[in-house]
Order: sequence, then structure tokens, then C-alpha cells
Amino acid sequence: MPNPDMAIVRLGPVVSGISGAIGGLVFVSGRNGTVVRPRPQPSHKGGPFIATARASMYNLRRAWSNLTTLQQNAWRTRANDFNTTNALGQSSPINGFQLFLKVNLESRLDSADFLPDPKEFPVSNAPLNVTAAFSAAAAFDVTATPNPPPTFGTYYVYGWPFWVDHDTRSVARLVFLASIFAITLNRNVRPEWELHFGSMVQNQRFTLAVGWARSLAFRSPLVIVRGTVAA
Repeated sequence: MPNPDMAIVRLGPVVSGISGAIGGLVFVSGRNGTVVRPRPQPSHKGGPFIATARASMYNLRRAWSNLTTLQQNAWRTRANDFNTTNALGQSSPINGFQLFLKVNLESRLDSADFLPDPKEFPVSNAPLNVTAAFSAAAAFDVTATPNPPPTFGTYYVYGWPFWVDHDTRSVARLVFLASIFAITLNRNVRPEWELHFGSMVQNQRFTLAVGWARSLAFRSPLVIVRGTVAA
């Protein structure tokens, strides 16, 4: 039985073929010719959050195109200051447009308001000050503080029970141990360590890697610490 929401289109000598969507209609080639039907409606329409996010992206794309070449170049230059990494700790450089989107989507709730000058946004992926003190008889303590002055963020701790001559742009050879949301990191990772590697003895070598992220958009480079277990 034919679908009442579909119709067969008879094409003439001028237009010999058509496909795709035009307005609210979709044109599809079938056995009996070209069929036109209404564009399908999503079964789960986005809520207010999705609508706000789409509006923000639309406004920011327009805002970027309205920036002067000098302003866009300033964002491109500032993007070089952000040694961003992905969730695996691998280097993931961003360009000026991506930095403009990330900064303004994070720092501006009002989608009509945006930062035209990247100098107004501080670098958030500064290096960490990391120390590790492993004791065979006590705790495996890891401490870290962002530099300059700290703000809340998520710390990511990785480890390996040997010294690793490691590329700091990747955690491919390290095992994830813990993530902590805090201003400064002060954590005993002995339970997670022993779960993965077993107990440690005096003078055994270890490698730790600690990263910090203010958000999913901005992650600091990993800091690698190598040491030996104390008594």
C-alpha cells in the first residue's frame, strides 16, 4: 500500500535528476522514479541546554567572522601558548578559531557576549609542581600544585613500577591510577598502585606522570617524576 506521505516526482527534459533535501522535503531515487517525502523529524528533540549550546556556537561563529584580521591573528598567536593534550596525554594542538570557541564557550554564559581579545584570558595549562614520596612501609604520596596560583581542576595520575624514558606527550606506557578534582593534589595512591602492580620494596624504581585540567577543553602537559621507594 503506498505511503500517503510520499509522492513520485516526474522529471522533465530540463531537470533529469534530483536528490537530497530542499526545505522540508527529501528527494530519493527509487525503482519507480524519484520519490519525494517530508523530512523526518527527530524522535527526541533537544531540550533547552541543546538549544542554548547551538545558539552559542552559531553566535560565536558569526563573531569570529566579524573579527578583524588583526584580532584573528592575535587568537592564532595565543593558541601557541596552550600545549593542550587529549585524554591520553597526547599532544593535541589547537588553532586560533578553536581557542576562540573554547575560551568563549567556557567563560561566557551569555551567548551574545564574547571575548574579542585573547589577552583577557589567562593561560590555564601552566606547568605543575609535582613531588612523589614512596615508602615501602607507609604511603605512596603524590602532591602537585599548578603554577601560577592554583584554581580548581582535575588531576590525572599515571604510574609504572620501573623507570620509563618517557615521551611526556603520551601516557601509552603508563597505567591510569586516579583522578581527583581539587585545588591542590595531596593523595596516597598506594591502594591503586598495589591493585595494578602489587607491593613495592625498598629501592625499587617507579615512574609517575601527573596532568592537570581546568576543564575538558584545557589540559596541561604531563609532568614525569622518577624515583625510588624509601624504607
